[in-house]
Amino acid sequence: MTANQRSTYNAVAEALRRHFGSVFQAEVYREQLKGRIRQQEEMVTVLSRDAFIDALEDQQVQIYVKQVHPADVQQTLARAMEFEAFLYTTTAAVTPHHSFAAQKPPRRYLPARRTQVQQERRRHTSSAAVGYVFCVIPRHSEDLETLSRLGMRGARTSGRPEVKEFSSQAGEKLERSLSS
Repeated sequence: MTANQRSTYNAVAEALRRHFGSVFQAEVYREQLKGRIRQQEEMVTVLSRDAFIDALEDQQVQIYVKQVHPADVQQTLARAMEFEAFLYTTTAAVTPHHSFAAQKPPRRYLPARRTQVQQERRRHTSSAAVGYVFCVIPRHSEDLETLSRLGMRGARTSGRPEVKEFSSQAGEKLERSLSS
């Protein structure tokens, strides 16, 4: 290209398109880079460093390692491990796509396990033992007193309906008193 041709944007852009091809050839160049083999003058350490960086799954880690410009694979590995440690210890930066985030059990695991244990306990106790019945408590204070006598725990006479816990024996008494 002559100096005159290099002075305009359109001329430079057209020369680059002719040399490198269209935008749609990016995938071709990417595959060429993946299948790249060592050049005559290229050092093995540079090739191994580049291959290691390209093999990292997390793009954030790749960018961080590239910004450090490590000289060899050992430095590359050290920087990648350091950055992953930063991501792991910084709770705001941890996202589900990190492999170490998948190692932690999900938060919903514990309540599910607690429910399973409670269900097992209910199966192994007799019907007269401690099972629970939940019901809505009426607004009237007379009914609250009646329910309290039948075995309600933590009765409040606030005048508004609320859900309360009864022992199974109290539930049976309540059922009998309502049916009579």
